[in-house]
Amino acid sequence: MAEAAAILLPEDSERQQLIPGLLLTGPASTLPLLDETHPADLLLRIADWDDLLKAVDTRPAADRIADPALAVVGAKILERLRQADETDAVGSVWRHFVEETGIGAPAPLSQAPQGAAGATLGGGTNFQLDNPQAHNLIQGQTVQVHMSPPSAPAAPAAPLRPHNFKRGPLLLGRIPQLAAARLKHAADYALAQILGDGPDAKVCLVVSGLAGTGKTQIAAAYARDHWDSAALQLMVWVKADSRAAITAAFAEAAARACGSTGSDPDRAAAEFLDWLDRPTGPRWLIVLDGVTDPQHLVGLWPPESAHGRTVVTSRIRSASWRGARRAAVNISPFTLEESAAFFREQFGEHSNRNEGAVALADHLGGLPLALAQAAAFIHNHPDLTCEDYFRMLVAGDISIEDLCPGTALDGYPTPLGATLRQSIDLTEQHPPKGLCLGLLNMLSLLASDGVPVELLRSEPVLEALNADIGRSGDPSAPHLTAWAVNAAVARLHQLSLIDSEGGTVRIHPLVQRLVLK
Repeated sequence: MAEAAAILLPEDSERQQLIPGLLLTGPASTLPLLDETHPADLLLRIADWDDLLKAVDTRPAADRIADPALAVVGAKILERLRQADETDAVGSVWRHFVEETGIGAPAPLSQAPQGAAGATLGGGTNFQLDNPQAHNLIQGQTVQVHMSPPSAPAAPAAPLRPHNFKRGPLLLGRIPQLAAARLKHAADYALAQILGDGPDAKVCLVVSGLAGTGKTQIAAAYARDHWDSAALQLMVWVKADSRAAITAAFAEAAARACGSTGSDPDRAAAEFLDWLDRPTGPRWLIVLDGVTDPQHLVGLWPPESAHGRTVVTSRIRSASWRGARRAAVNISPFTLEESAAFFREQFGEHSNRNEGAVALADHLGGLPLALAQAAAFIHNHPDLTCEDYFRMLVAGDISIEDLCPGTALDGYPTPLGATLRQSIDLTEQHPPKGLCLGLLNMLSLLASDGVPVELLRSEPVLEALNADIGRSGDPSAPHLTAWAVNAAVARLHQLSLIDSEGGTVRIHPLVQRLVLK
């Protein structure tokens, strides 16, 4: 089945994975075929033809390896089913398929020589039944297989018909898998409350915070709960790291949900958003995961509809997120108690691996991704305790990259070091070049639990930051002012690399460690 779907849609890996579920999981009454045959049973029947098709397949070896004949036949069946409409025409489509190919029903004997079976590929001679083994396999039966020649370009796929929501909900995109090591965060409860059904409920919530705080996991838990509870008719999960990605996802949703056939992605995206805003529209949830700039959503915000909800995750903190019916919450790391409880849950309440858990949790600053990767590292070393791991961290025996256990964690596909470094790299977009990074370097040498902003605006600090700017290739930049430092502090706060509040700046210890490295 997987090979057949790959041949049918070679450039669309997402639909390759969706097709078996969409076509083969329903009852026979949903996809009626001739004599009530379910398509899953049909594909099982043709599986018995594997030896036969190998015997009659005289294509070059490379073509046979790339596209096995059985998979090509399966793809043809899937194509016919995919093109069928959603009423009662699947049966007639299948009958037409049988008439055209002879697959699924005996072909007329007059179409083959007496005592032999004929097989052709697209009317040509690539498949010729001139093999004694094939005669033995067929045992006198007549079978004809018509498939497109491998050298011919594939015909463009027919446009998908709009989803019929009366027949069930539609999920576009993939809800990320929840981490096995996940602990519920206070933001989980805030999300459910803010996006509830009360008179003060919002219709959109932006979840922001430092990389590794579990923003995607919080959104995924909310999405999974609502999808599994059958509360939604439409769920769209978007990897929203650029405006182009958001536009493309909405254009795809326009084709799948409302039958848009336009070739202009911007126009199709607008059509989809208008369709969502209908008073009679389906109950929907859209998650925009990983938005990197609030400007990317100008003109692309989902409607503030009573029957829809939107969740946005982003490392960016910005006043742009707020609106009349939009709210924003910033995710903080776990408390020391929550972090220590996380280790106890991972290793067992009475495991000796918990020795030093409080000190390790404090050193990792309660960052969920750091805690999960540290726990996995300890799990992979049978005699290691939290205290042993903490000592190696303090001594510098383990780098921030080594926090990753060597295998991807469920729900956390990107190692901690790479995740944080992406945010640090964004600081270079703030002029003058070198100021934000120089400020991070300075903060990494000071106490992580609080530095007065006044200190950062002092003359000695301004002189040191001027030197950093010169080393970064902008020696012509004007002498720094206190206002320039304020702007850099604000930028680092927006990127969630620091917290600036009440005249005090705080930085996460793991950010300090990575910056100093």
